[in-house]
Amino acid sequence: MTLLAIPKNTVRIYELYRSKVSGGVLSVAHAGVGFEDALGNKVVLHRTPDHNTHLSSQDDFSANQEVTIKRTLAANKNILERAQHVLDNGHAYAALTNNCEHLVDFVLGREIVSEQVRNTTIATLGAFGLLHLMEKPTKTILAVSGLVGVLTFLYTKKRKLQ
Repeated sequence: MTLLAIPKNTVRIYELYRSKVSGGVLSVAHAGVGFEDALGNKVVLHRTPDHNTHLSSQDDFSANQEVTIKRTLAANKNILERAQHVLDNGHAYAALTNNCEHLVDFVLGREIVSEQVRNTTIATLGAFGLLHLMEKPTKTILAVSGLVGVLTFLYTKKRKLQ
């Protein structure tokens, strides 16, 4: 069995998203960083609850789902070094603080944040606080805050997959 590796002769790097296989309508958009070598071979670095930080073939990453390419970059030494660093250090998955979006942001050199987690949390807590200040009944506060959170999550997920 051949172990996958980040290609030494990487020519292109991709920011990738696909729908999560399980979870139905409330499943997240799964993110990864794709690396393509000069021969067109592709591997994807991503983080999952079952396998933590790992490389997969692009076919395995897709899990029979449509894959959206959000960005295509030329090979970049800094990106390759960060990718190898997280791969070598085996960072574990944590849904709220160390998920696939955090991995992609780190590797691509951006602010490390999960937009799906952040946007949903801010919208839910904002709605909760506003309704609480308006002295609405507790059941209304919880129901509306939850609905606002779900709608914000679905909108953020849709943006990732387009």
